[in-house]
Amino acid sequence: MKIERKQWGNVTVLTFDGELDVYNLPSVASRVDRLIEDGNVRLVFDIGTMPFVSSSAVGYLVRTRKAVTAKGGDMVLVKPSKIVGKVLDVLGLGDFFRVAPSTEEALRIYLRDTDLTALSEEHRGVLGGESAISFTPLDASGGDLLGPGAYHGRISSAYSDGLSFRYRIPEKGASPLDLGNFDDVMSPGRVVRVRFRQPLATRPRYLEAICAVKGIDREIYRDDESGTNDARVTVQYREINPTDKAALADFVSELEELRNELS
Repeated sequence: MKIERKQWGNVTVLTFDGELDVYNLPSVASRVDRLIEDGNVRLVFDIGTMPFVSSSAVGYLVRTRKAVTAKGGDMVLVKPSKIVGKVLDVLGLGDFFRVAPSTEEALRIYLRDTDLTALSEEHRGVLGGESAISFTPLDASGGDLLGPGAYHGRISSAYSDGLSFRYRIPEKGASPLDLGNFDDVMSPGRVVRVRFRQPLATRPRYLEAICAVKGIDREIYRDDESGTNDARVTVQYREINPTDKAALADFVSELEELRNELS
């Protein structure tokens, strides 16, 4: 049995690869119990590749969920196989465990009960939309307007048809895109190529799109001493993979529901 651990804020994701039976249960239980003793009580068990689970192992999962809920946490199972799901149903535990179809959905279950400010800055950014983005202004023929290279910002908001990002404008002469030409280069209608990581993806997955600049706000960060030369750039998707666009639209919808529940 192989176990991979990832930490998302105060949620611990364990991915299991192999059978969980009477033979390897002691070693698995020892590792999980240590995590709980160390205060990791918000657990996600990804058991999508677990082909079999013994009744003794199910008993341990039941005890584990009871243990973490008693400490104010919980345990969510991700995409149990048909065989494992049938075992849970036969034992009358189909409704005992919280089950999610993906790790991302399991994380969202916890987010519904968690203030985003409780997460680290890095993970709050990924879950809240403030992930890194690179962009390249294009000329009329689709070539790089300022020569090879990309410029980097932080996504601040996401919409069903586009997004906004914060860009710190370099001093004049410090970059091909600087205070001397920013307003002209990034004026509304400018076509840009963007690349960014899909929000809330546990495995890195980068999306690309051709967008048009919809608006620039140079005043929004004026009260932020560190953001004197910062601008918020809003772009609208022009060319993007339909599957990627649908996934982003779902993310925006779910994020809005989360914000409403946290308000």
